[in-house]
Amino acid sequence: MKPFPSYPVGARVPDTPHAVCCSLPTIRDVIGYEEHDPAVRKHILSGYPRFVEHIYLRNLSQHIVAELGLNDRHVSLTPSKHSAARLIEFLNCPDAAVHEWNGIHAVALPVSDDLARDARLFLQHTGCGLSSRQAEDLLYNAGLIEEPRLESADVPNPENVIQRALLDSCPAADSEYLLLSRSGMNAFYATFSAARELQRPRGKTVWVQLGWLYLDTIRILEKFLGPDERCFTIADATDTRAIEEIFSREGARIAGIITETPTNPLLQTADLARTRDLCDRNGSLLFVDPTLSSLYNIDVFPYADVTLHSLTKYFGHRGDVMMGVAAFNPERNPFAAEWFELARKIHEPPYHRDALRLAVQIGDTRKTVETINRNTLDVAAFLERHPRVKRLHWTYGENTRDGYRKLERGPERPGGIITIDLNMPLSDFYDSAPFVKGPSFGTTFTMMCPFMYLAHYDLVSTPGGRRHLLDRGINPDLVRVSIGTEPSGEIIAGFRQALGS
Repeated sequence: MKPFPSYPVGARVPDTPHAVCCSLPTIRDVIGYEEHDPAVRKHILSGYPRFVEHIYLRNLSQHIVAELGLNDRHVSLTPSKHSAARLIEFLNCPDAAVHEWNGIHAVALPVSDDLARDARLFLQHTGCGLSSRQAEDLLYNAGLIEEPRLESADVPNPENVIQRALLDSCPAADSEYLLLSRSGMNAFYATFSAARELQRPRGKTVWVQLGWLYLDTIRILEKFLGPDERCFTIADATDTRAIEEIFSREGARIAGIITETPTNPLLQTADLARTRDLCDRNGSLLFVDPTLSSLYNIDVFPYADVTLHSLTKYFGHRGDVMMGVAAFNPERNPFAAEWFELARKIHEPPYHRDALRLAVQIGDTRKTVETINRNTLDVAAFLERHPRVKRLHWTYGENTRDGYRKLERGPERPGGIITIDLNMPLSDFYDSAPFVKGPSFGTTFTMMCPFMYLAHYDLVSTPGGRRHLLDRGINPDLVRVSIGTEPSGEIIAGFRQALGS
């Protein structure tokens, strides 16, 4: 077996200042990261960008504080004035002040651990922060670092290149209704915020979370609703009866349904046709995010009022750029144009160097996804037979296959995500695996993470939290794997090593 590269704790993967993943090679490292152990945290200079403050952003903040004389304030950086205003509104902090600095905005807050934490979480949940490339350029312009690292820069009109690739992956979409954002979460935050503005005057104040969704999607539904709004959760995205019951009870008050297809991390596929019918009857919006599988593998657009995708995954398959998109469906929604314009005013467009970086690699996405699909079929066949694998969650699993195949653009397109419940200690498996270990997915390199530890450590680390997860069919110690483009035999050999046979 050709060995996979070994990465120490905190190493950037890939080896670039703009990597979206950092290595957490052992369960002890994962726990140390979550519990802010200085012995682990000192190695982490960057990580998944919305969760880890990049060293460039940290240095830029310190420089702005010194230059503007804000040493007695906590400073958060946003790319626009409107995001700064939304941050202050979220914090409900009348003592905050906004300072424009070289085209970006510094929000100066009273020094408070609680305010600093809440400001950081706002930027994490909404994706309204600076990109590392933007911070790099600002540091360079201020004379604080050497010239930025050279990257391919031979793509004219990069956003047009990105749009063409998106229309190739989702031909039914309309280029006039594609909203490119600096992250997938920013695309969701903008479309959801705009939808609230449209639906509340219509008396629609109930939102429904369908399935266990990604952490920040859940947090936006928890933290960004008004006192007159409510959110209900249906834990199992395949539970059509529960969906019908909530519509029979709440009916025309339902503003919208938020779901991932498939869901993260259990790979459940909702009955989108039935859900669409219920939404149509009640004037409700349907948000669908197919990122886990990718737009190239499944077609959710005919059912969705808006289709969301983190372009960081699959499209940005080299693991070094963040972007997202919201594709509005004007055929499905009579006020799509108004919704799009509202969302456009809220969202944060991609920084030009990030758009350029994605444009450089996006042309390889179809070929990359096809290779990942083939590898996933091989790896899943091996893991389904292994005695140390208690259960395999994937799109072709027994309980998900039929619903998923109704959405497939063609045969044998399972996507690259497999989630494993083990018949062995988590640390024995995880620590022995030779793959890249850290957050994110949809890269050319195989990677894995103990997903619930990184996304919901507050639940995993307490008996009550673990029971909460188990009651919803989620093993706290599950491992989510993103299959890469390496030869499938090498990936399987890596699993043999981790499984001990």
